[in-house]
Amino acid sequence: MSSPSVRFAEAAFPALALCAVVESRYSSRTKILRELAACMLFETVIEAESVEHAKAILRQHPTDICIIGPSVSLPRTKELIADGRKLAPDTCAFLMIVDQEGATEELLLEVDAHEILSGAYSKQRFGESIVKAVLAANTNSPWSSIVRELTGQHDFQKVPAEKSPTGECSKSKATGASASLGAIARKLAPHLTHLAEHHERGEYGLLMDGSPTRAAEKYIDNAIAMLLVGIPLSAVQAKTLQRFLKSTVVTWYREMVLTSSEQAMSSLNRSIELISCMQSTHGSSEDAADEGG
Repeated sequence: MSSPSVRFAEAAFPALALCAVVESRYSSRTKILRELAACMLFETVIEAESVEHAKAILRQHPTDICIIGPSVSLPRTKELIADGRKLAPDTCAFLMIVDQEGATEELLLEVDAHEILSGAYSKQRFGESIVKAVLAANTNSPWSSIVRELTGQHDFQKVPAEKSPTGECSKSKATGASASLGAIARKLAPHLTHLAEHHERGEYGLLMDGSPTRAAEKYIDNAIAMLLVGIPLSAVQAKTLQRFLKSTVVTWYREMVLTSSEQAMSSLNRSIELISCMQSTHGSSEDAADEGG
């Protein structure tokens, strides 16, 4: 039985059919194969003996992902991906692994890969990179519905923000919680950076159910408690705001891990805008009721 600490990105997805690996360096190839065996994300893994052999695999077998190791030169990587996109179905993902830290977005665009895994990587980062690559290549992947459910993306699409007659969120006087929300949200940035950096180091992660590990959750709780210090809120407001902020940050973290930082931040902003609009409207209604009384 798997331990509760098994990372979600490595354990909760059903195994796909086929993964092809092309890497000539023994040490890095061995690590890739070891991590693939631990992740259990694919029913079959085929080792390509060369770039040409990798092309043959893509031509002959429906392949879910092709992992290109760090020993493959940049020109050969570009050639493999360009030819592979013609040989394999559009749903085949290409994951490029490079030795140097901090591979740039420019490199990702240059080689036309779906994801790049750079520098020394943990089992957790390896599994997450595979998931991201597969989802980028195939929006109809069996994994897509799992990620949508975990990140709650459908919730933001189904719940429209309250609007005033002008189409803007009401700017009327808000409740204490609403008035504080914008300032608190701005102070979240360094805490989100901390979570991302420590996740990259493998110190934080996700459990099988998509919730943060104990260390990550403890940091989130402490950070939110610090943000609320000195803010004039009633006990009920403070508890409500604390729950909302924790849910928002946990959702951001989950999306950051399973999709991308950009998408996670977009969802976080929408969530804060939504609750701000709702609270502003609620505050305006209360004011009107007081005046009417």
